[in-house]
Amino acid sequence: MSFPNPISVTVASDSNFQFSCVANAAFYQRLTISQNGKAVATFSGSGEGVQMKQSGGSTTYSGATRQSAQFSLLFQYSTTGPNGQFQNSTVTADTIAGIVTTITTEDSIDHDDNDTVMTLVVTSLTAAAAGH
Repeated sequence: MSFPNPISVTVASDSNFQFSCVANAAFYQRLTISQNGKAVATFSGSGEGVQMKQSGGSTTYSGATRQSAQFSLLFQYSTTGPNGQFQNSTVTADTIAGIVTTITTEDSIDHDDNDTVMTLVVTSLTAAAAGH
């Protein structure tokens, strides 16, 4: 089963959120996170079990919402590295378990469905303030 790419995720109002990604592929992986049509974070990297990073080296993109926020996630890969031509990946899973959303992609024919593994953790601001 495949999902749209880009795929949208919504973070509820009064929430903390944190995006992170792991690459599991020889091809160069890239995730661009946009909000209101503007890129707010881009993660990239390649290798097996490699934490993807933003250009400044950060491995996460996080923030807080007062109103609900919608993010557009564009998953891509390049067979020739970071300066090559990028193609859209196939989004193969979009799962939610409690406060964790996991989205995975496939870039090739091996069908391991884990070339990029994006994790979004969302917690309530009130629960965080209460120490929960």
